[in-house]
Amino acid sequence: MSRELTETWHLTEELVAPWLRVANRAKKIDLRKGQHLYDQGEVSPYFWFLIKGEMKVSMTRPDGEEIVVDVFGPTSLCGDGPALDGKPRFTAGQATRDSSFLRFDARDLPSIFKLDTDLPLSLLQISSIKLRVVATRLQFLGSSSVQDRIAETLLRLANNFEDGEHSDGLVRTRLSHAKLAAMTGTTRVSVTRTLKRLRESGVIAVEPDGLLRIVNSEKLLAQ
Repeated sequence: MSRELTETWHLTEELVAPWLRVANRAKKIDLRKGQHLYDQGEVSPYFWFLIKGEMKVSMTRPDGEEIVVDVFGPTSLCGDGPALDGKPRFTAGQATRDSSFLRFDARDLPSIFKLDTDLPLSLLQISSIKLRVVATRLQFLGSSSVQDRIAETLLRLANNFEDGEHSDGLVRTRLSHAKLAAMTGTTRVSVTRTLKRLRESGVIAVEPDGLLRIVNSEKLLAQ
C-alpha cells in the first residue's frame, strides 16, 4: 500500500472482489473532474463502484455550509444505502479527479446475487462498516470540542488503512487544514490551533514527508 493517500475510505480486496466479478452487469460511467455523480435529495435505484479516480461525498446543511463526509478512492462502493431503501440521498457525490465508475441498479440485485453467492455477504459487511463509521462520527460530531472531532477523524483514518492487527499511527491520507475542517465541521483556524497544541504536547508528530502520525492515541482522546 502506498504510504501517502488522498482518499479517506478503504475496503479490503476480499470485500470488493465479488463486485468486480459481476462488472458485466453494470454500466460504465466516466466523469470529468468537477462533475456530479449524484445530488443530495436525489432519488434513484443506482449505486456505484469506483474503478479509478476520486470522489468527494459531501452534505450541505440548511445554512449552506458543506460538510465533507468522505473522499472515496478506487474500489469504493458508494450510494448503495439510498439505492436500496428508495429514499432521497442525504449526500452528494462529486468527482475530484477524472473518474470511472460501474453503475449498478438495485432492482437487478436479486438476479445478480445468483451469479455470485459472495455478493450478499459483501454488501452486508460493507453496510455494517459504514454504519459503524457513521455511529462513531455522530458521537464525536455532537461534541462541542473541536479536538474530540479531530481526534476521531485522525484515529479513524490511521486505522482504516492499516493492514496489520495494530495501527502504526500513521495517517496516510494527505490532509490539508481546510479539508480536515470540512470533515469535522469546524474552521481551518481552529484545526491549525488544535494540531499545533497536539504537536507541542507530543500527542501527534509530523513526519518528514508532511504526513501526520499519532504518537499516543490514549492521550489524543483524553486531552
